[in-house]
Formats: sequence, C-alpha cells, structure tokens
Amino acid sequence: MKNYIIYKKIFLKKPILFLIFMFLYFSFFSINRKIQIKENQINISGLEENYCENSEKVTLIGEPEGGIFNGPGMYGNEFRPNSLAAGTYEITYNWEDASVTKTVTINPVTELNFENLELENFFCQNDTNNIVLKANVQGGIFSGNGVQDSIFSPFLLDEGLNTIHYEYYNEYNCFITIEKEIEIKAKPNLSFSNLENRYCKNSI
Repeated sequence: MKNYIIYKKIFLKKPILFLIFMFLYFSFFSINRKIQIKENQINISGLEENYCENSEKVTLIGEPEGGIFNGPGMYGNEFRPNSLAAGTYEITYNWEDASVTKTVTINPVTELNFENLELENFFCQNDTNNIVLKANVQGGIFSGNGVQDSIFSPFLLDEGLNTIHYEYYNEYNCFITIEKEIEIKAKPNLSFSNLENRYCKNSI
C-alpha cells in the first residue's frame, strides 16, 4: 500500500514517467509473448530419432522457413549421419530469436568379413568341391552366382568374374553388406601329341 501511494504521487507529478513505464512494461510482455508463440510454431521435419553410422544423408525442413540449422553432421539443411561416429547428438534450428533442438542417436554398424574366402581369389571350373561360406558374424544371407543358401559351387559357373555378397542386419537394425569378387578359371584342355595307338616291343 505504501509503495502504491509513492508510485501514485510520482506518476501524478510526472505523467511522462508513467507513460514510459507502461510502454516498457507492455513492450517486454509483447516480446515474451512473441517468443513463446515462435517457440510453439518452430519445428524440424524429416529428422528421425535413430540412424546408423552408414545411413545416407537426409534433407531437413525447418519451419518457418528462413532459419539456420546447427549441430554435428549438418551441412546446410542436410544431415549426414555417415559423417559421425556412434553416439548422441543435438540438432538445432534457429529462426529469428527462437530455436528448437532435437536429439538424434547414431547407432554403430557391425564389422563384417568372410572367414573362408579372405585368401581365395579364384577357383577352377573343375573344382568339384562345394564350399560352405562363413562370415565372422552369423545370421546374415549369402547371395551371388553359384550360391545356394550358404553353399558356393564354383563348378557350376562359367569362366569369368563373379561376386559373392553377404548381407546382415545388426541389433540396431542397421544394414551392412560386404562382397568378394571371385574369378572362375577355365579348366585346362589336356591332350597327348606324337603318341601312336600301337607300338612294338623293340620300338625306339
């Protein structure tokens, strides 16, 4: 009550101070209100919560238009997960004096390799043995010419280059694939020369 009387006396004597006070008060309220409205309207579209280390780039859309994206893996409005190591990151979209931030997780991929083809670069057409394909991580799918399930049969193939693939989804649903190029060489054509059908015991 005492403060009210003091303010009343001041404003009555100097109304210009009252006008300045009211202008500053409502300006501050209006600015805060605009910021709250902007923060409710601003948004990032096209950004998922989870990616893999080998995920392709995605184009993000900031709403309203005209703002700026910031954060690891951001190149303009493109987010490139394959440029980041596994971990958690924050992506921010700034528009005027407001912003919105979203968190994304980059999941690790699994390192794959063929266990019994690392040293094999070629096979011959007359190799009659089937090869049971193996990878360091089980649960994937082998494919390619001459491959049935996980069995590779080089004798079924023609001469030339062939590619064996192995595809695998890890526990984060990240897709990983490796391939191995194998050359099939033609079986040699052997024949005798200068050999007659009959000879005598005393032939020289």
